[in-house]
Amino acid sequence: MKLSFKEFLELKGISKEDFSKKETSAQGELHNEFLSENFKSLYDLIETKANTSVIEELNKKNDNSEISKEVIRLSEELKAMKEAPKQIEFTKSVSDQVVEQLKAQAKSLESLKERKGESIPLVVKAAGTMSTSNVTAVGTNGLSMLLNQFEAGITPLPRSQPFFAQLFASSPTSGKTVSYAEMKNPDGGAGMTAEGAIKSQADFDLVEAKTDVKKITAYIKTSKEALDDIQALSGEINNELLTLVNLKKDSQILAGDGTGNNLEGVLTSATTFTGGDLAGTIVNPNNYDVLVAGVTEVMTAEVISGEPAGFLPNYIVLNPVDIAAMKLTKDLEENYIFPVNIPGSTNVMEVPVISNARMTAGSFLIMDSTKGNLRIREDVNLSIGYENDDFTKNLITILAEMRLAFYIKSQHTKAFLTGSFATAKGLLELV
Repeated sequence: MKLSFKEFLELKGISKEDFSKKETSAQGELHNEFLSENFKSLYDLIETKANTSVIEELNKKNDNSEISKEVIRLSEELKAMKEAPKQIEFTKSVSDQVVEQLKAQAKSLESLKERKGESIPLVVKAAGTMSTSNVTAVGTNGLSMLLNQFEAGITPLPRSQPFFAQLFASSPTSGKTVSYAEMKNPDGGAGMTAEGAIKSQADFDLVEAKTDVKKITAYIKTSKEALDDIQALSGEINNELLTLVNLKKDSQILAGDGTGNNLEGVLTSATTFTGGDLAGTIVNPNNYDVLVAGVTEVMTAEVISGEPAGFLPNYIVLNPVDIAAMKLTKDLEENYIFPVNIPGSTNVMEVPVISNARMTAGSFLIMDSTKGNLRIREDVNLSIGYENDDFTKNLITILAEMRLAFYIKSQHTKAFLTGSFATAKGLLELV
């Protein structure tokens, strides 16, 4: 019957503690001796009990005796040893490596019989200190997955959010151009009439005006493999294209110059600040004074024969730098001129101030946005297709586009007022 290694040591009069204190070579020799004795018993048993015919006979008879079970088990162990490689490097404990490599060296029953207690050459890898340097990535620029934690998703480019176009009411249009009629050249007007006198006559001309629908586009060409292999790439491309189109729409509505394929934006159509009735009346004017005067100028703008147009400014648009500078401005007694501590207090004459980095620093826009007209012919949409030899190259083009028109009618240009703070303060300065 086979002995365990513990029982083997006890027969030798060696305790577990004494064994652990021995040199590595001495421990290996004890293991060799233990294994040789066990293998010798194994081979003797197989010679008498475990030939192939005996094993097959025991299996057929379903012999459940302890001997038959042991013979079958030991036979399978021999077969596994014959198929084992000749020499293996381990980073296991010395005792485990000795056991594994002894089995690997045994080719047959005869070779073990001849060797008996002889030692078998073993290769034992010396244990080293484990650190992150032991974890090697694939490739020069590779990232080891054992050390790296990947954050899901793709970080988009930093872009401001489009919002300027949302300040205007929009409606759909179905044509390539948008036409409208304006009243021009008014004559006469209402008058006070005595009994029997000729009544007052008024007239005006009707003039047709039109604005062309313009198109905004952006596309990205990518490979089919990239879309298949890079998770979430398709969604990020779509988001990027939609953002680009909407940002261009914002930019065009704010500052398009109206030439070629450009829209005529608010700053192009707006009137220039003059100061109105407050021009030349303010001592040491600051930016806040300019905005107060501008709001007043829009509200008192005249269109026909001294009659106010009735515009009501609802937005002031400034560059963030100008808003910050205005909030930091103090009077001679170190009091802030512009409210800074009250939530929602960024107003001038009850008109909210909106921050927009696309506004040129040092300039301002005051407007009644109800007088701007945004018409959508085709809202922003995405389409996918092939171009030229894209199909044979596995390339795909993703396109975003929209068609729109924006215009301010000629009678409403004074509802939009723009200028620079430097020039405006000069116009307001007390003469």
